[in-house]
Amino acid sequence: MSSPVRDAILDHIARTDFAALPVQVVAATKAVVLDTFACGIAGSTDPVAAKLLPTAHSRHGGPSLPVWGRATTAPAFAAAMTNAYQVHGLEYAAVHERATVHSMSAIFPTVMAYADMTGAVTGKALIAAINIGNDVACLLGLAATQGARFFRPGVCGALGATAAIAKLAKLDCTQTMNL
Repeated sequence: MSSPVRDAILDHIARTDFAALPVQVVAATKAVVLDTFACGIAGSTDPVAAKLLPTAHSRHGGPSLPVWGRATTAPAFAAAMTNAYQVHGLEYAAVHERATVHSMSAIFPTVMAYADMTGAVTGKALIAAINIGNDVACLLGLAATQGARFFRPGVCGALGATAAIAKLAKLDCTQTMNL
């Protein structure tokens, strides 16, 4: 079954690349990335983050990745989850008010975990993926015109992170749809 909206989103993920981004968007993305990373480091002081890491660590294996603001590493899932919590935990992270989406809390730790795992992500690819992920997350948040029927920040952020990973993994429309 075809859906024009779904197909337009999948096409946007597949066709948009760094060269399509205006210079101002690239500059703004760099600033937001630095801000988000700073939020993640600041969030490492949150006592709940210290409790989350061992719990997430005990349930998942895989390659060991950095946990921001801590002298430790953790399996990919645990590192990404802890870093995401740390970004959002102090409520300093960027938010798209109209969409009610804190997309970078989900997108940035996820793309960084992917980049750390693969070791083959360029800065340009990272910037393009972050923008595509934010496009998807915020557009879906804006499309939700009724009252809260789902937790918009989490759902839209997760779908944005999925779009960003699809871009980094160079998936086509069909592969992305089947993630």
